[in-house]
Amino acid sequence: MKYRKVGILESNKIAKILVKCFNIQSVKEAKEIFLRERKQDNFIIAEEKRKLYGLISWDMHGTPKHQLVRIERICVLAGSKRGEVAEGLLRAATQDADKFFKKMKLKVRKMYTMIHSTNKKLQNFYKKMGFVEEAKLKDHYYKGQDEIILSMFFE
Repeated sequence: MKYRKVGILESNKIAKILVKCFNIQSVKEAKEIFLRERKQDNFIIAEEKRKLYGLISWDMHGTPKHQLVRIERICVLAGSKRGEVAEGLLRAATQDADKFFKKMKLKVRKMYTMIHSTNKKLQNFYKKMGFVEEAKLKDHYYKGQDEIILSMFFE
C-alpha cells in the first residue's frame, strides 16, 4: 500500500470517495468541497495498483506555535484491508504533519479530530491508536447529533 499526497488534478477521484464516505449528495458537490478544503488541508490517499482504498486530510490549527494538528476527514472504503489502511493513513498524516512542523523547527504537540458520537467504530479506532476523549459538543452540526473530540498528545 502506498500513501501519498494528492494533487488538484485528482479532484474527480477524490470527489468519488468523498461521496461514498460522507454526507455529500453528488460528485459535483464533493469536488467543490475538495477544491475548497484543499486550500488549507493536506489530503493523503492510500492506493495500491492504481486502486484507491481511502483518504485522510489534516491541517494545522491555529498558528505554528500552537503545534496543533486537526484531522478533518478519514475515509476507508470497505474491504479486507480496512484496518491496515486506516492505520496507515493516520501514520502517513502524522508523518506529513511532523515534516511540516520540522521545517519550522517545531514538533506536533497535539493531534485531534471531531466525530459523530454515534460513530462507535471510528471512536474505537482512534482510541486504539492512542486518542482519548476530551469533550462532547451537544447538537454541534445537527440537532440531536453530538460530536466527540478525541485527541492524542505527543511528547
